[in-house]
Amino acid sequence: MKRAALWMMLAAAWAQGVTLVENGKSAYTIVVAAKASPSEQRAARELQRFLEEMSGAKLAIVTDRQRVRGPKLLVGDSAAVKSLGVKLPLEELGPEGFVLRTRGANVIIAGGRQRGTMYGATAFLERLGCRWFTSEVSRIPKSPTIRFDALDVTEKPA
Repeated sequence: MKRAALWMMLAAAWAQGVTLVENGKSAYTIVVAAKASPSEQRAARELQRFLEEMSGAKLAIVTDRQRVRGPKLLVGDSAAVKSLGVKLPLEELGPEGFVLRTRGANVIIAGGRQRGTMYGATAFLERLGCRWFTSEVSRIPKSPTIRFDALDVTEKPA
């Protein structure tokens, strides 16, 4: 009986997580606002680059003006984020704060347009095990499958 209960709890916890890449393939698309700031555009490119380096899966980057099927990795505030009914506290976060959130299968990385979203992308990659020690020394984990627990993180630097 105890064993069955443990398996049910583990299955429930697993179901709340997100599988971004499985066996080197991903159903996810990176979505940015059509009027994304240069920093938000860079955050999307960095996510694409490092997720591919980690897993071999290259996620497409599109704007929120394009129709996307399947789950989304939403970078920055956009119409696509608003369509999920998510209200981001961007004014409270300032230029460097960010949020990491999951809504269903969708992942939201958004913050201040100047640097916050980029900091959020870096924090997300760090949660996946990436580390940058200097401009020439980094540790990027390699795995054909990328999974993580549901996110509800808000950070605002002092």
